[in-house]
Amino acid sequence: MIRAGLIGGKLGHSHSAQIHQLIWQELGLRGEYNLLETPAEGLPELLEKIRQDYVGVNVTIPHKIAVLGMCDRVTEVAQAVGAVNTLTFGEGRIGGDNTDYFGFGRMLEHFGLSLANRSAAVLGDGGASRCVCAYLDNHKVQYSVLSRKQGFDWSRAAGADLLINATPVGMFPNTGESLVEEKQLVQFQDVLDLIYNPGETLLLQRAKKQGCRVCNGQYMLVAQAVGAEAVWLGRKMPEGLIQQVYDRMRWK
Repeated sequence: MIRAGLIGGKLGHSHSAQIHQLIWQELGLRGEYNLLETPAEGLPELLEKIRQDYVGVNVTIPHKIAVLGMCDRVTEVAQAVGAVNTLTFGEGRIGGDNTDYFGFGRMLEHFGLSLANRSAAVLGDGGASRCVCAYLDNHKVQYSVLSRKQGFDWSRAAGADLLINATPVGMFPNTGESLVEEKQLVQFQDVLDLIYNPGETLLLQRAKKQGCRVCNGQYMLVAQAVGAEAVWLGRKMPEGLIQQVYDRMRWK
C-alpha cells in the first residue's frame, strides 16, 4: 500500500487524489492519497508527522518555495527552478524535486506549442512562475515577468506573443476573476493558463474571443503527477500513461 498526499493552503479545488488513484490503477498498484491542508507555520510539524508513513507528497500553493529550505537534498531541476513540488521521504531524509518543470514541457508538446522565435509574458512570481521561467530560460525564450508587486506593468509585455498565467487568479471557487482585460489580449497568439479547475478560466474565455489559441493546465497537472510517481517509485513510467490518465479524468 502506497501512501502519499498533497500539501497546500486550500485544497478544495484539487484533482490530485483522483489522478494518483488512476495512475495506480494503470500500474496495478494500491494506494492512499490524502489532502493535507496546512498554513505555512504548520509545515515543519506536518512533515515530521508524515515522513515515517508516506512515500512522499506533492506540494502546491503557497508552499512550493518554503519547502525548498526544509529539504535535506534537492535535484538540480528543483535547485534551478527555486521551488519544490514533490517531496520524497526515505532513509531519514527529505528529498525535493520539481516535476512541474517536466509537466510544463509535456503540456507544450501535447498541444503542439513551439517556443521557437517566441517572446513571452509570464503572470506571477511564485513557485509556478519560477518553473515556467526556468523552462523558458533553458529554451532560450525571451520573456518578462509581470507581478502584483510591480502593479502588473503591461509595458513590460511589449512585443510578447505568448501569455502564461502562473497565478491562482481565476481558480475555483473564484472563477469570475482575471488579471487581464480583453483589450490587453489583442497582441497575443497563444494564451496558457496553468489553472486546471475550471478548465476554461475567465482569462481563457476572453482570449478565445480575441482569437487566441488557448491551453489550460490540466495536461500539465497529470504530467507532473506521473513525474512524481516516477520519483516516488524509483522507476520509469510507461509510455502513454499521461494520456491514459488524462483521458480518464472527469474534468470540470
